[in-house]
Amino acid sequence: MLYKTAYAQPEYRALARLARKYYNATGPNSWEHIQAVRRRAQRMMRQLENRQLTPAEYAAILLHDNTKREFGAENHGRMGADRAATLLAGAMILNPAQVDEAQQAIRVHDDNLAKFPSENAELLASADANPPDIDRMLNKSYGWQIRHDVPREDRINRIIAGMSKKYGRGGTFNYPGIYSRYYGDRVAGIQEYFANMDPAEVEDRLMRYRKVHGIKSDEARVLPDA
Repeated sequence: MLYKTAYAQPEYRALARLARKYYNATGPNSWEHIQAVRRRAQRMMRQLENRQLTPAEYAAILLHDNTKREFGAENHGRMGADRAATLLAGAMILNPAQVDEAQQAIRVHDDNLAKFPSENAELLASADANPPDIDRMLNKSYGWQIRHDVPREDRINRIIAGMSKKYGRGGTFNYPGIYSRYYGDRVAGIQEYFANMDPAEVEDRLMRYRKVHGIKSDEARVLPDA
């Protein structure tokens, strides 16, 4: 079956209808974000394993942020997993083993594990993580500083401290295996950059990116991810 038509099958369409109501149309943690994660996961599986997403993988992706709109990010993996299991069991789209697989993937997708318990969980974590786009990652962090009222003079230093700690060599972010296999050498480049950030270069790079995309100096806007 062609990849472009595979997801028109009834179970995939039913999963999309089930999940859609838990997200706003656009913005952070929105349906727009869910679709970007779905597209990345599809590309990962086509390139790495020459296959489409399974219904359980598809369900995990579409439902992984289902509690964020109401309750925020804290514990959203565990809360979302419990809601997803209830929704999927009630809808009877997947069999019990598939429901358990999707629930497990959602539960741990934001846990930054050195080893994930299943390929579904690793795929969701890989597709949900920031792609290795330095300019977009810097701007996303800058937007976070603005939303949290960090003074302008402190934002660059906060970015450097946070991004180096999370994404630099020896950082706290564990690049999942699927993520590293898919992005290849770009992962090492990201680690190197965030381990050796220069304040002046970071500010220049960030401001050029924001100017190109028409983002105002104190606007927290982040471009939709691909």
